[in-house]
Amino acid sequence: MIRVLHTSDWHLGKTFEGTDFSLLEEQEAALQELVELVQAEDFHLVVVAGDIFDHYLPPATAQRLFYDTLAELSEGGKRPVVVIAGNHDSPDLLTSARGFTLNQGVVMAGRPGELEAWEHQTRNFRLVVRGPQLKIDFPQGALTLFLLPYPSEVRLSGEGSLTNRLRSLAAYLPLGEVDVLLGHIFLERGELAGSERQILGDLAVLPRELLPPARIMALGHLHGYQRFRDACYSGSIFPFSRQEARRRSKKFFSLIELPDEGEPRLEAIPITRPKSVAVVTAETPDEALLLAEDRPKELVFLEISRPPSGPETIERLKKAFSGRLLGLRFAPPQPSEAQLGPSDTRGLTDRDLFVEFYRRLYQKDPPEPLLSLFLRLMSQVGEIA
Repeated sequence: MIRVLHTSDWHLGKTFEGTDFSLLEEQEAALQELVELVQAEDFHLVVVAGDIFDHYLPPATAQRLFYDTLAELSEGGKRPVVVIAGNHDSPDLLTSARGFTLNQGVVMAGRPGELEAWEHQTRNFRLVVRGPQLKIDFPQGALTLFLLPYPSEVRLSGEGSLTNRLRSLAAYLPLGEVDVLLGHIFLERGELAGSERQILGDLAVLPRELLPPARIMALGHLHGYQRFRDACYSGSIFPFSRQEARRRSKKFFSLIELPDEGEPRLEAIPITRPKSVAVVTAETPDEALLLAEDRPKELVFLEISRPPSGPETIERLKKAFSGRLLGLRFAPPQPSEAQLGPSDTRGLTDRDLFVEFYRRLYQKDPPEPLLSLFLRLMSQVGEIA
């Protein structure tokens, strides 16, 4: 039996949705947990299904974390590590060190079918590359992978439509039947978690029939852990958006066990090391300050109904949450139709309209500086019109 650890969507260099809060510390915690798991359980193979970075030009700290993690996972060539590019990754940047990493048993593919024919022997395994396929010979047996980095009109070379190019690629199997299809795609049946970047084009959602048959597909792109009969998304290593945080989405690595015969066995392994994320709502900034004591170990995104009286209140909130405040959003409650009352505003001045609007939202008169600013802006709009 060959045991594979499947992970994806690290998005190194990413900030939390809509903020400048760096998540690198939490990503590093998740990857250190990955390294310790792989070394303790002595997996035969690690596969990373794309979106290593969040941008084409990730910061140096993110790149350093990536290469340090690869070195620890491979343990100097003890086990192979296979990495493919996702839609967030620059294929050229991701594979720029391939000449050095191949000797450590680390195979990186930036574009579909781009790898040249190549063979490499280590003390523990043998690698054979032909077209989109990679065969790994272990003492326990052989494993054949089909590598499918993010396929787009630009990245997948060939003649004809993208659909025809994918069919041609899927039909080219010089190393025989596929055990594991490692891909970065949005497979039909998959569900979005809310923090993915939308894939555009004719094949934003990929039909299964365009892919070669495989015992199991180890996939990336969708950020929630999902399992189907013949496919698995490991999901991202951290919740990157408020939508995920509200769901209290758990994150996982995926274990794939491939016996010589029979169906593969899948197991979700929880990621526990990074801090949890919560979206916390409060009526006032003072109420939010009290909530800081109740959540001493969580990263928090605050949503407050009433705006603060001044910038000093925001500083107090930052200090109270002690480096754990992901972001802050002021979201006044929406008035009901009953609160709004009659919609006839004929005869009301701009000043009257604004005062009435503010009173219905906050049950008090607007501050004079805010009212003056509104009237000044309305005067400028009138001059332009």
